[in-house]
Amino acid sequence: MSRVWTGWRRGVAPVLWVAVSGCAVLPGAGLPFPDEIPSVEGAPDADVTETAVVPPVVEPIAESEAPLAPVARADAPEPLDQFPELAPLEPLAVSQLDLATPAPTLDDEVLSLLLSEPLPVVDLLRLLLRETGISLVPDPGITETFTGELKNVTLRRALDLVLRPIELEYRLDDDVLRVVRRPLQTRVFEVNVPATRRVAERVVSAGLVEPRVGSTLRSTDHRDPLSDVAQAVEAMLSPLGESHLDRGAGLLRVRDTAETLDAVARYLERVRDRAGRQVRLQARILEVAFFDPATVGLDWPRLWQSVTDESARATDSVLRGAAEVARFMAALETQGVVTTVSEPMAVTLNNEPAQVRVGGLGERDAVVLAMTPQVGLDGLVTLSVTPRVTTLGADLTVRELDTLLRVRDGETAILGGWFRRRASHDEGVEASGRIDGAAAGSTAPAPPVATDLVILLTPTVLPDA
Repeated sequence: MSRVWTGWRRGVAPVLWVAVSGCAVLPGAGLPFPDEIPSVEGAPDADVTETAVVPPVVEPIAESEAPLAPVARADAPEPLDQFPELAPLEPLAVSQLDLATPAPTLDDEVLSLLLSEPLPVVDLLRLLLRETGISLVPDPGITETFTGELKNVTLRRALDLVLRPIELEYRLDDDVLRVVRRPLQTRVFEVNVPATRRVAERVVSAGLVEPRVGSTLRSTDHRDPLSDVAQAVEAMLSPLGESHLDRGAGLLRVRDTAETLDAVARYLERVRDRAGRQVRLQARILEVAFFDPATVGLDWPRLWQSVTDESARATDSVLRGAAEVARFMAALETQGVVTTVSEPMAVTLNNEPAQVRVGGLGERDAVVLAMTPQVGLDGLVTLSVTPRVTTLGADLTVRELDTLLRVRDGETAILGGWFRRRASHDEGVEASGRIDGAAAGSTAPAPPVATDLVILLTPTVLPDA
Protein backbone atom coordinates (compact mmCIF):
# COMPACT_ATOMS: atom_id res chain seq x y z
CA MET A 1 0.00 0.00 0.00
CA SER A 2 1.30 3.45 -0.83
CA ARG A 3 0.09 6.95 -0.32
CA VAL A 4 1.12 10.13 -2.08
CA TRP A 5 0.67 13.74 -1.02
CA THR A 6 1.70 16.82 -2.92
CA GLY A 7 1.86 20.41 -1.85
CA TRP A 8 3.52 23.63 -2.95
CA ARG A 9 3.75 27.35 -2.41
CA ARG A 10 3.89 30.13 -4.91
CA GLY A 11 7.48 30.70 -5.95
CA VAL A 12 8.59 27.49 -4.15
CA ALA A 13 9.33 24.16 -5.81
CA PRO A 14 6.64 21.50 -5.20
CA VAL A 15 7.10 18.99 -2.42
CA LEU A 16 6.29 15.31 -2.81
CA TRP A 17 5.68 12.88 0.03
CA VAL A 18 5.45 9.21 -0.75
CA ALA A 19 4.92 6.42 1.73
CA VAL A 20 5.28 2.93 0.44
CA SER A 21 4.92 -0.09 2.54
CA GLY A 22 8.05 -2.13 2.83
CA CYS A 23 10.27 -0.06 0.44
CA ALA A 24 11.93 3.27 -0.02
CA VAL A 25 11.35 5.55 -2.94
CA LEU A 26 14.44 7.22 -4.42
CA PRO A 27 13.97 10.70 -5.81
CA GLY A 28 14.17 10.93 -9.55
CA ALA A 29 13.54 7.20 -10.08
CA GLY A 30 10.93 7.57 -12.80
CA LEU A 31 8.24 9.19 -10.61
CA PRO A 32 5.93 11.74 -12.25
CA PHE A 33 5.76 15.34 -11.17
CA PRO A 34 3.15 16.14 -8.53
CA ASP A 35 0.85 17.88 -10.96
CA GLU A 36 0.73 14.70 -13.08
CA ILE A 37 -0.43 12.42 -10.24
CA PRO A 38 -4.21 11.93 -10.22
CA SER A 39 -6.27 12.50 -7.20
CA VAL A 40 -6.38 9.64 -4.82
CA GLU A 41 -9.40 9.08 -2.79
CA GLY A 42 -8.80 9.93 0.80
CA ALA A 43 -5.65 12.03 0.06
CA PRO A 44 -5.36 15.49 1.45
CA ASP A 45 -6.23 18.52 -0.61
CA ALA A 46 -3.60 19.51 -3.19
CA ASP A 47 -3.66 23.11 -2.11
CA VAL A 48 -1.65 23.47 1.03
CA THR A 49 -1.95 26.48 3.22
CA GLU A 50 0.77 29.12 3.16
CA THR A 51 1.73 28.66 6.80
CA ALA A 52 2.39 24.93 7.20
CA VAL A 53 2.49 21.61 5.42
CA VAL A 54 0.77 18.73 7.16
CA PRO A 55 3.02 15.65 7.14
CA PRO A 56 1.44 12.41 5.89
CA VAL A 57 0.23 9.75 8.22
CA VAL A 58 1.72 6.37 7.42
CA GLU A 59 -0.60 3.53 8.39
CA PRO A 60 1.14 0.36 9.49
CA ILE A 61 0.47 -2.75 7.46
CA ALA A 62 -0.32 -5.98 9.14
CA GLU A 63 2.03 -8.87 8.58
CA SER A 64 -0.70 -11.07 7.11
CA GLU A 65 -1.99 -8.34 4.81
CA ALA A 66 -0.29 -8.29 1.40
CA PRO A 67 0.72 -4.96 -0.10
CA LEU A 68 -1.54 -3.47 -2.69
CA ALA A 69 -0.44 -3.39 -6.30
CA PRO A 70 0.42 0.01 -7.64
CA VAL A 71 -2.12 1.88 -9.70
CA ALA A 72 -1.37 1.59 -13.37
CA ARG A 73 -1.49 4.64 -15.64
CA ALA A 74 -1.56 4.77 -19.35
CA ASP A 75 0.96 7.61 -19.59
CA ALA A 76 3.24 6.35 -16.81
CA PRO A 77 6.75 5.39 -17.94
CA GLU A 78 7.81 1.81 -18.14
CA PRO A 79 9.46 0.62 -14.92
CA LEU A 80 13.18 0.15 -15.29
CA ASP A 81 14.63 -3.24 -14.57
CA GLN A 82 18.07 -1.68 -13.83
CA PHE A 83 19.75 1.71 -13.56
CA PRO A 84 21.06 3.22 -16.82
CA GLU A 85 24.75 2.92 -17.51
CA LEU A 86 26.70 6.04 -16.68
CA ALA A 87 29.57 7.42 -18.72
CA PRO A 88 32.98 6.59 -17.29
CA LEU A 89 34.56 9.33 -15.16
CA GLU A 90 37.54 11.25 -16.42
CA PRO A 91 40.79 10.57 -14.56
CA LEU A 92 41.60 13.08 -11.83
CA ALA A 93 44.71 15.30 -12.08
CA VAL A 94 47.19 14.17 -9.42
CA SER A 95 50.32 16.18 -8.50
CA GLN A 96 53.44 14.14 -8.94
CA LEU A 97 57.19 14.73 -9.05
CA ASP A 98 58.75 15.36 -12.44
CA LEU A 99 61.62 12.93 -12.81
CA ALA A 100 63.00 14.84 -15.80
CA THR A 101 66.14 17.05 -15.75
CA PRO A 102 65.93 19.65 -12.91
CA ALA A 103 65.93 23.39 -13.61
CA PRO A 104 69.47 24.62 -14.30
CA THR A 105 71.21 26.84 -11.79
CA LEU A 106 74.36 28.93 -11.86
CA ASP A 107 76.19 27.24 -9.00
CA ASP A 108 76.06 23.55 -9.91
CA GLU A 109 79.05 23.09 -12.15
CA VAL A 110 82.63 24.32 -12.14
CA LEU A 111 84.27 25.36 -15.38
CA SER A 112 87.61 26.54 -16.75
CA LEU A 113 88.17 28.66 -19.84
CA LEU A 114 91.17 30.16 -21.65
CA LEU A 115 90.82 32.92 -24.25
CA SER A 116 94.08 34.15 -25.70
CA GLU A 117 92.37 36.39 -28.28
CA PRO A 118 89.53 38.86 -27.79
CA LEU A 119 86.10 37.23 -28.02
CA PRO A 120 82.84 39.21 -28.11
CA VAL A 121 81.08 39.02 -24.77
CA VAL A 122 77.83 37.84 -26.35
CA ASP A 123 79.61 34.93 -28.03
CA LEU A 124 81.32 34.10 -24.75
CA LEU A 125 77.96 34.01 -22.96
CA ARG A 126 76.58 31.65 -25.59
CA LEU A 127 79.60 29.42 -25.06
CA LEU A 128 79.12 29.38 -21.30
CA LEU A 129 75.38 28.63 -21.50
CA ARG A 130 75.50 26.11 -24.34
CA GLU A 131 75.12 22.98 -22.18
CA THR A 132 73.00 24.45 -19.39
CA GLY A 133 69.53 24.74 -20.94
CA ILE A 134 69.43 28.47 -20.11
CA SER A 135 68.28 30.88 -22.79
CA LEU A 136 70.25 34.07 -23.41
CA VAL A 137 68.73 37.50 -24.10
CA PRO A 138 71.54 40.11 -24.32
CA ASP A 139 71.18 43.85 -24.68
CA PRO A 140 71.56 44.85 -28.35
CA GLY A 141 74.23 47.45 -27.57
CA ILE A 142 76.80 45.07 -26.05
CA THR A 143 79.93 45.22 -28.20
CA GLU A 144 82.69 44.63 -25.62
CA THR A 145 85.16 41.76 -25.84
CA PHE A 146 86.83 39.54 -23.25
CA THR A 147 90.32 38.11 -23.03
CA GLY A 148 91.54 36.08 -20.08
CA GLU A 149 91.55 32.79 -18.25
CA LEU A 150 89.00 31.36 -15.83
CA LYS A 151 89.97 28.41 -13.65
CA ASN A 152 87.65 26.28 -11.55
CA VAL A 153 84.87 28.85 -11.17
CA THR A 154 81.12 28.41 -11.10
CA LEU A 155 78.95 29.81 -13.84
CA ARG A 156 77.74 32.59 -11.54
CA ARG A 157 81.32 33.54 -10.67
CA ALA A 158 82.28 33.50 -14.35
CA LEU A 159 79.41 35.84 -15.20
CA ASP A 160 80.48 38.24 -12.43
CA LEU A 161 84.10 38.26 -13.60
CA VAL A 162 83.16 38.87 -17.22
CA LEU A 163 80.26 41.33 -16.92
CA ARG A 164 80.95 43.53 -13.89
CA PRO A 165 84.19 45.17 -15.16
CA ILE A 166 82.37 46.39 -18.27
CA GLU A 167 79.36 47.70 -16.31
CA LEU A 168 76.93 44.94 -17.33
CA GLU A 169 74.52 43.09 -15.07
CA TYR A 170 72.44 39.94 -15.48
CA ARG A 171 69.18 38.45 -14.17
CA LEU A 172 68.01 34.83 -14.36
CA ASP A 173 64.22 34.62 -14.78
CA ASP A 174 62.58 31.26 -15.59
CA ASP A 175 65.69 29.80 -17.23
CA VAL A 176 66.21 32.99 -19.24
CA LEU A 177 69.41 34.96 -18.64
CA ARG A 178 68.98 38.65 -19.42
CA VAL A 179 72.15 40.74 -19.78
CA VAL A 180 71.74 44.53 -19.79
CA ARG A 181 73.80 47.60 -19.07
CA ARG A 182 73.66 49.06 -15.62
CA PRO A 183 71.40 52.13 -15.50
CA LEU A 184 73.17 55.45 -14.99
CA GLN A 185 72.25 57.83 -12.18
CA THR A 186 73.16 61.44 -11.40
CA ARG A 187 74.20 62.86 -8.05
CA VAL A 188 75.50 66.25 -6.96
CA PHE A 189 78.18 66.31 -4.25
CA GLU A 190 79.33 69.23 -2.13
CA VAL A 191 83.11 69.66 -2.08
CA ASN A 192 84.28 71.51 1.03
CA VAL A 193 87.91 72.23 0.17
CA PRO A 194 89.64 75.56 -0.54
CA ALA A 195 89.02 76.85 -4.04
CA THR A 196 92.13 79.06 -4.09
CA ARG A 197 95.12 77.96 -6.12
CA ARG A 198 98.26 78.37 -4.02
CA VAL A 199 101.93 78.08 -4.95
CA ALA A 200 104.48 77.72 -2.15
CA GLU A 201 108.15 77.94 -3.05
CA ARG A 202 111.00 77.31 -0.64
CA VAL A 203 114.60 78.01 -1.53
CA VAL A 204 117.28 76.74 0.81
CA SER A 205 120.83 77.98 0.23
CA ALA A 206 124.03 78.11 2.19
CA GLY A 207 126.54 80.96 2.35
CA LEU A 208 126.21 84.48 1.06
CA VAL A 209 123.17 85.56 -0.86
CA GLU A 210 124.95 88.01 -3.18
CA PRO A 211 127.03 86.61 -4.73
CA ARG A 212 125.38 83.23 -4.10
CA VAL A 213 127.83 80.72 -2.72
CA GLY A 214 127.24 77.07 -1.85
CA SER A 215 124.34 74.77 -2.64
CA THR A 216 120.69 75.64 -3.26
CA LEU A 217 117.59 73.53 -2.62
CA ARG A 218 114.35 74.69 -4.21
CA SER A 219 110.97 73.17 -3.29
CA THR A 220 107.71 74.19 -4.94
CA ASP A 221 104.21 73.10 -3.93
CA HIS A 222 101.31 73.77 -6.29
CA ARG A 223 98.07 73.49 -4.34
CA ASP A 224 94.70 73.38 -6.08
CA PRO A 225 92.47 71.23 -3.86
CA LEU A 226 89.33 71.50 -6.02
CA SER A 227 91.13 70.39 -9.16
CA ASP A 228 92.82 67.56 -7.26
CA VAL A 229 89.43 66.27 -6.10
CA ALA A 230 87.93 66.54 -9.59
CA GLN A 231 90.83 64.60 -11.12
CA ALA A 232 90.57 61.89 -8.47
CA VAL A 233 86.83 61.47 -9.10
CA GLU A 234 87.38 61.39 -12.87
CA ALA A 235 89.76 58.47 -12.44
CA MET A 236 87.08 56.52 -10.53
CA LEU A 237 84.40 56.74 -13.23
CA SER A 238 83.37 53.96 -15.57
CA PRO A 239 83.79 54.34 -19.36
CA LEU A 240 80.24 55.72 -19.58
CA GLY A 241 80.53 58.04 -16.56
CA GLU A 242 81.04 61.79 -16.58
CA SER A 243 81.58 64.58 -14.06
CA HIS A 244 81.52 68.37 -13.93
CA LEU A 245 83.04 70.67 -11.29
CA ASP A 246 81.50 74.04 -10.43
CA ARG A 247 84.38 75.89 -8.75
CA GLY A 248 82.31 78.88 -7.77
CA ALA A 249 79.62 76.88 -5.98
CA GLY A 250 81.90 74.08 -4.80
CA LEU A 251 79.63 71.42 -6.34
CA LEU A 252 80.59 68.29 -8.25
CA ARG A 253 78.00 66.64 -10.52
CA VAL A 254 78.66 62.98 -11.32
CA ARG A 255 76.68 60.68 -13.63
CA ASP A 256 77.50 56.98 -13.45
CA THR A 257 76.26 53.66 -12.09
CA ALA A 258 74.99 53.42 -8.53
CA GLU A 259 78.02 51.39 -7.45
CA THR A 260 80.44 54.00 -8.79
CA LEU A 261 78.47 56.85 -7.22
CA ASP A 262 78.66 55.14 -3.84
CA ALA A 263 82.43 54.85 -4.22
CA VAL A 264 82.66 58.57 -5.08
CA ALA A 265 80.57 59.43 -2.01
CA ARG A 266 82.90 57.42 0.24
CA TYR A 267 85.95 59.13 -1.26
CA LEU A 268 84.53 62.64 -0.81
CA GLU A 269 83.62 61.81 2.78
CA ARG A 270 87.23 60.86 3.45
CA VAL A 271 88.37 64.09 1.80
CA ARG A 272 86.09 66.13 4.06
CA ASP A 273 87.33 64.29 7.14
CA ARG A 274 90.99 64.91 6.34
CA ALA A 275 91.11 68.18 4.39
CA GLY A 276 88.74 69.90 6.80
CA ARG A 277 90.87 69.25 9.89
CA GLN A 278 92.72 72.18 11.41
CA VAL A 279 96.11 72.22 13.10
CA ARG A 280 97.40 74.82 15.53
CA LEU A 281 101.14 75.40 15.22
CA GLN A 282 102.74 76.94 18.32
CA ALA A 283 106.35 78.04 17.86
CA ARG A 284 108.83 79.30 20.42
CA ILE A 285 112.01 80.93 19.12
CA LEU A 286 114.84 80.97 21.65
CA GLU A 287 118.27 82.67 21.46
CA VAL A 288 121.09 81.28 23.57
CA ALA A 289 124.02 83.66 24.15
CA PHE A 290 127.54 82.32 24.93
CA PHE A 291 130.27 84.35 26.61
CA ASP A 292 133.04 81.74 26.60
CA PRO A 293 135.31 82.24 23.58
CA ALA A 294 135.97 78.48 23.48
CA THR A 295 132.32 77.53 23.06
CA VAL A 296 131.25 75.70 19.94
CA GLY A 297 127.52 75.67 20.55
CA LEU A 298 125.06 73.68 22.61
CA ASP A 299 125.97 70.36 24.16
CA TRP A 300 122.97 68.33 22.95
CA PRO A 301 123.84 64.97 24.59
CA ARG A 302 124.04 66.67 27.99
CA LEU A 303 120.72 68.39 27.32
CA TRP A 304 118.98 65.09 26.64
CA GLN A 305 120.44 63.48 29.71
CA SER A 306 118.83 66.24 31.74
CA VAL A 307 115.47 65.74 30.00
CA THR A 308 115.09 61.94 30.14
CA ASP A 309 116.82 58.91 31.61
CA GLU A 310 115.82 56.67 28.70
CA SER A 311 118.90 55.59 26.77
CA ALA A 312 116.76 54.86 23.70
CA ARG A 313 115.92 58.58 23.45
CA ALA A 314 119.48 59.84 23.73
CA THR A 315 119.31 61.14 20.16
CA ASP A 316 115.62 62.00 20.14
CA SER A 317 114.42 65.43 19.09
CA VAL A 318 110.87 65.36 20.50
CA LEU A 319 109.67 66.48 23.92
CA ARG A 320 106.70 64.57 25.25
CA GLY A 321 104.53 66.75 27.42
CA ALA A 322 104.89 70.00 29.32
CA ALA A 323 107.08 68.42 32.01
CA GLU A 324 109.82 67.52 29.53
CA VAL A 325 109.62 70.98 27.98
CA ALA A 326 110.18 72.56 31.41
CA ARG A 327 113.20 70.30 32.10
CA PHE A 328 114.63 71.12 28.69
CA MET A 329 114.35 74.86 29.33
CA ALA A 330 116.07 74.46 32.70
CA ALA A 331 118.91 72.46 31.14
CA LEU A 332 119.26 75.00 28.35
CA GLU A 333 119.84 77.82 30.84
CA THR A 334 122.82 75.95 32.29
CA GLN A 335 124.70 76.38 29.00
CA GLY A 336 124.01 80.02 28.20
CA VAL A 337 121.77 82.99 28.61
CA VAL A 338 118.38 82.07 27.15
CA THR A 339 116.13 84.74 25.68
CA THR A 340 112.66 84.07 24.29
CA VAL A 341 112.61 86.10 21.11
CA SER A 342 109.07 85.33 19.98
CA GLU A 343 106.22 82.87 20.42
CA PRO A 344 104.20 83.02 17.20
CA MET A 345 101.15 80.85 16.64
CA ALA A 346 99.32 79.95 13.43
CA VAL A 347 96.26 77.84 12.64
CA THR A 348 96.03 76.20 9.23
CA LEU A 349 94.11 73.48 7.43
CA ASN A 350 95.48 70.03 6.88
CA ASN A 351 98.08 70.04 4.08
CA GLU A 352 97.94 73.84 3.80
CA PRO A 353 101.11 75.93 4.36
CA ALA A 354 101.50 78.55 7.07
CA GLN A 355 104.30 81.13 7.27
CA VAL A 356 105.59 83.15 10.22
CA ARG A 357 108.07 86.04 10.04
CA VAL A 358 109.98 87.29 13.08
CA GLY A 359 112.55 90.12 12.87
CA GLY A 360 114.89 91.99 15.18
CA LEU A 361 116.97 89.17 16.62
CA GLY A 362 120.00 90.90 18.09
CA GLU A 363 119.28 93.91 15.89
CA ARG A 364 120.62 91.94 12.94
CA ASP A 365 118.83 88.58 12.56
CA ALA A 366 115.38 87.77 11.16
CA VAL A 367 113.59 84.42 11.07
CA VAL A 368 111.07 83.18 8.52
CA LEU A 369 109.33 79.92 9.47
CA ALA A 370 107.34 78.09 6.76
CA MET A 371 105.32 75.08 7.97
CA THR A 372 102.94 72.63 6.32
CA PRO A 373 101.22 70.02 8.55
CA GLN A 374 99.67 66.76 7.42
CA VAL A 375 97.49 64.82 9.85
CA GLY A 376 97.61 61.05 9.43
CA LEU A 377 95.00 58.46 10.33
CA ASP A 378 97.31 57.12 13.04
CA GLY A 379 97.26 60.44 14.91
CA LEU A 380 100.76 61.46 13.84
CA VAL A 381 101.42 64.88 12.33
CA THR A 382 103.94 65.11 9.52
CA LEU A 383 105.54 68.56 9.43
CA SER A 384 107.33 70.06 6.48
CA VAL A 385 109.35 72.86 8.09
CA THR A 386 111.68 75.39 6.48
CA PRO A 387 113.22 77.84 8.98
CA ARG A 388 115.29 80.62 7.45
CA VAL A 389 117.55 82.88 9.53
CA THR A 390 118.88 85.99 7.82
CA THR A 391 121.79 87.94 9.34
CA LEU A 392 122.56 91.48 8.29
CA GLY A 393 126.25 92.26 8.66
CA ALA A 394 129.05 93.15 6.32
CA ASP A 395 127.35 90.67 4.03
CA LEU A 396 123.83 89.34 4.01
CA THR A 397 124.07 85.78 5.35
CA VAL A 398 121.23 83.26 5.22
CA ARG A 399 121.07 80.08 7.29
CA GLU A 400 118.27 77.72 6.32
CA LEU A 401 116.97 74.29 7.11
CA ASP A 402 114.44 72.22 5.18
CA THR A 403 113.21 69.07 6.92
CA LEU A 404 110.36 66.63 7.35
CA LEU A 405 109.52 65.25 10.77
CA ARG A 406 106.70 63.34 12.47
CA VAL A 407 105.38 64.08 15.94
CA ARG A 408 102.30 63.09 17.83
CA ASP A 409 99.50 65.48 18.58
CA GLY A 410 100.68 67.76 21.39
CA GLU A 411 104.36 66.76 21.29
CA THR A 412 107.11 69.36 20.79
CA ALA A 413 109.75 69.10 18.08
CA ILE A 414 113.15 70.76 18.55
CA LEU A 415 114.98 72.48 15.72
CA GLY A 416 118.51 73.90 16.26
CA GLY A 417 121.93 74.34 14.79
CA TRP A 418 121.97 78.04 13.81
CA PHE A 419 125.18 78.73 15.70
CA ARG A 420 126.88 82.00 14.81
CA ARG A 421 130.05 83.47 16.21
CA ARG A 422 129.93 87.25 16.37
CA ALA A 423 132.55 89.37 14.61
CA SER A 424 135.34 90.93 16.69
CA HIS A 425 134.22 94.48 15.95
CA ASP A 426 130.90 93.74 17.70
CA GLU A 427 132.73 93.33 21.02
CA GLY A 428 133.32 96.24 23.36
CA VAL A 429 130.94 98.57 21.61
CA GLU A 430 130.80 101.99 23.19
CA ALA A 431 127.51 102.43 24.98
CA SER A 432 127.48 106.22 24.72
CA GLY A 433 124.06 107.28 23.52
CA ARG A 434 122.89 103.62 23.29
CA ILE A 435 122.24 102.51 26.86
CA ASP A 436 120.11 104.74 29.02
CA GLY A 437 121.42 105.33 32.54
CA ALA A 438 125.07 104.54 31.71
CA ALA A 439 127.73 107.14 32.34
CA ALA A 440 129.16 108.90 29.34
CA GLY A 441 132.25 107.17 28.01
CA SER A 442 131.59 104.02 30.03
CA THR A 443 131.81 100.62 28.39
CA ALA A 444 128.75 98.40 28.19
CA PRO A 445 128.87 94.83 29.43
CA ALA A 446 130.74 92.59 27.07
CA PRO A 447 128.41 91.22 24.41
CA PRO A 448 128.21 87.47 23.78
CA VAL A 449 130.90 85.98 21.62
CA ALA A 450 128.43 83.64 19.94
CA THR A 451 124.73 82.90 19.72
CA ASP A 452 122.63 79.91 18.84
CA LEU A 453 118.96 79.68 17.89
CA VAL A 454 116.58 76.98 19.07
CA ILE A 455 113.01 76.61 17.76
CA LEU A 456 110.39 74.60 19.64
CA LEU A 457 107.43 73.65 17.46
CA THR A 458 104.23 72.09 18.90
CA PRO A 459 101.40 70.97 16.57
CA THR A 460 97.92 70.46 18.04
CA VAL A 461 95.11 68.91 16.03
CA LEU A 462 91.95 70.86 16.73
CA PRO A 463 88.67 68.97 17.22
CA ASP A 464 86.13 69.09 14.44
CA ALA A 465 83.67 71.92 14.68
